[in-house]
Amino acid sequence: MMEIKRHITDEDIEWEYHQTYKNGEKWTEPRTTTVFEKEDALALMLINKVIFLNCYWWEEDWPERARKVTALCVNCNDVFAWGCADAEDLPYAEIENLYRMWRKGFGMGICSLVHHETQGDATEAR
Repeated sequence: MMEIKRHITDEDIEWEYHQTYKNGEKWTEPRTTTVFEKEDALALMLINKVIFLNCYWWEEDWPERARKVTALCVNCNDVFAWGCADAEDLPYAEIENLYRMWRKGFGMGICSLVHHETQGDATEAR
C-alpha cells in the first residue's frame, strides 16, 4: 500500500459536483450535489487534536472485547471543569456538525453539542 503524503484542505472535505445526466438521459436543468468527506474531516480534526482515539477501558461492566474497541472522542479538556481532562464520544451522525463548528471557532460549544447528543438534557443542568 502506498503512503499518501498531502495536505488536507477544506476543499477536499466539502465539494460539489454538477450532474447533467442520469441513466443516459440529459436533465433539462443540471443538479448540484454537495459531498462531505467524513474521513478527511476526521483526519484533519485528529491532526489538530480536536478529536482523539481512546478505548472504553473504564467501562467495567462491559465485556473485555467491547472495552478494547476504538472510540473517537472529542477533546473537552477544561470545558466542564478547569484543570480536568475530559472527553465525549463522537456519534457518527455528528461528524459533519463537529467539523463545521470547529472551523467556525466554536471551541466549547463543540463539547456542549456532543455532550447534549450523548447525555440528553444533562447539559442544561450544568
